[in-house]
Amino acid sequence: FYWRRHHPRAVAKSLTRQSVAMLGFKNETAHTKDDWISSILTTQLPIELAAGEKIRIISDEDVNRAKQDLSLTNSGSLARDTLTRINRRLNSDLIVVGSYTNLDGVIRLNLYVQDTQAGETRVSFSANGRADEIEHADRGKQARRRDERESQIAAERHEVR
Repeated sequence: FYWRRHHPRAVAKSLTRQSVAMLGFKNETAHTKDDWISSILTTQLPIELAAGEKIRIISDEDVNRAKQDLSLTNSGSLARDTLTRINRRLNSDLIVVGSYTNLDGVIRLNLYVQDTQAGETRVSFSANGRADEIEHADRGKQARRRDERESQIAAERHEVR
């Protein structure tokens, strides 16, 4: 009785998070010197998405195993039957896939968020940016995370005293 009165059902419902698998980004130009872009997008985007703690990111290891087991490669949007297989294998509600091109330092990103249960694309968009902006944003995020960790450690030390 006490628990129900102080913890209504709406709270439990709001804690339910959708799971998202980052499947990667295809390098459309196929220049291996541009593969770093996929790595940065695949590692940094989940950090941004999970920051609000409203979604759960499927681990890279699980995603890589599933990609290998299902013979998936980095590509644009996926077909309904492929989404169903991913859902069964990863138990992921959504996937993020996409592609990019790097033409003389101008990067064109095409991103798709697909629902693995409904078998459809929920969101798609394209954006342009400069390669040096991605590199700079990555360094800035690393510095912010380092600062946040240092602040957290300082706060924990202060609490111990």
